[in-house]
Amino acid sequence: MSRRIRTGIAIVVVSALGVFAAGCGGDDKTAAPAPPPPPATTAPVETTTAPAAQGDVAAGKTFFETTCQGCHTEGGTVAGAGPVLAQKGLTAEGIKSQIENPRDKMPKGLASGADLDNVVAFVASIQ
Repeated sequence: MSRRIRTGIAIVVVSALGVFAAGCGGDDKTAAPAPPPPPATTAPVETTTAPAAQGDVAAGKTFFETTCQGCHTEGGTVAGAGPVLAQKGLTAEGIKSQIENPRDKMPKGLASGADLDNVVAFVASIQ
């Protein structure tokens, strides 16, 4: 066997041993310890179903587009002067309470009666 072939084989073997040794792990005293696993939860998870909105979603969307969309743009999916309303996990009860007792910049008296029920149903539907 020629010297070139033996040298090539030796290089391959030494390289393979280096890769194998690097992947073995071993006890590295300077490595940070692994974090402990999270504690197991044994308590049952309670789920509650929020009461459904009582209004008409289509009528609520129309009302929203004419009354609310100036602040909650793109059908409530983009923030304007008011926050994004879509996919926030809002309940029908919480939405109704916010409209009836507004906080921040939201004006009072925007909706009542059937309009209130309808816009609550629409906003609940985009959750």
